[in-house]
Amino acid sequence: MSKKRYEADFYDVFVTYFTYRPSPVLFFTTLAKTWAGFWDNAKKDQFIVEILRATDPKQQFATWAQLQQLIYEDVPFVRTGDFFDLHLKRKQVKNLTAKPEVFFWNAWIDK
Repeated sequence: MSKKRYEADFYDVFVTYFTYRPSPVLFFTTLAKTWAGFWDNAKKDQFIVEILRATDPKQQFATWAQLQQLIYEDVPFVRTGDFFDLHLKRKQVKNLTAKPEVFFWNAWIDK
């Protein structure tokens, strides 16, 4: 499936999800013109460069607002809903960090 992700002619619809990202910079993967949807827009590319180069968070925020407006105008993707995960663990699982994405680095089972 990951090979097909980069083939524009393969899709009528592509559905995916992402967990919360604390910064728009961490969301840029889905804005790449190689990502399903294949949004190729010079203004988008310029906004991304400006956000990445900005050292002031207020400037990043202002540029992100412009990029978000462009997303609303071009509609390269559509939000179809919300996604919620329920993560459970046994008492024996130790050092499991509560994050939006599950990972098991430095976790263990205490027997």
